[in-house]
Amino acid sequence: MARDIIMEADKCLGCGSCELACAIFHSASQNLFTAVREDPLPLSRIRVDMIGEEALPTLCRHCEYAPCIDACMASAMHREEEGHLVLVDKERCVGCWMCVMVCPFAAIVLDSNHKKAVKCDKCPSEEIPWCVSWCPTNAIRCGEIEDLNQAALRERAERFSLPLFGSAQHRKA
Repeated sequence: MARDIIMEADKCLGCGSCELACAIFHSASQNLFTAVREDPLPLSRIRVDMIGEEALPTLCRHCEYAPCIDACMASAMHREEEGHLVLVDKERCVGCWMCVMVCPFAAIVLDSNHKKAVKCDKCPSEEIPWCVSWCPTNAIRCGEIEDLNQAALRERAERFSLPLFGSAQHRKA
């Protein structure tokens, strides 16, 4: 199954749980208590920006047409053979950060300690990416994109529908 991740900004509290989860997953220890003492500190591949009162979670969309792949002079940015993930080969990355400049979502992170680009890899060893499992409001979800979109539309319709049309008990009256 292709694991797509969707983010619903209207559900995001801006708590940063996803950022913390991502950094811990990508740490050497994968443990909160030891990760905070690692040198250098682990980097999150997801970011939550606050725009006024609104939270906006941002991570790589693994674009069908990925400008970061075309811009990478070292061919470090590549699409995985068996899937649709856009990944970084850290051995090939020369730290030119052209990928950062062309990413339309500003989703590629600068690892200035190692002079490498890093980005979301959807936690390949896990069934559910850590950012998804740590999100307390279910603003970040993982699954088939069609199913996720249908569920999000259904929830939004239920949330914003008038009581007259929303529930079965109102329809019986």
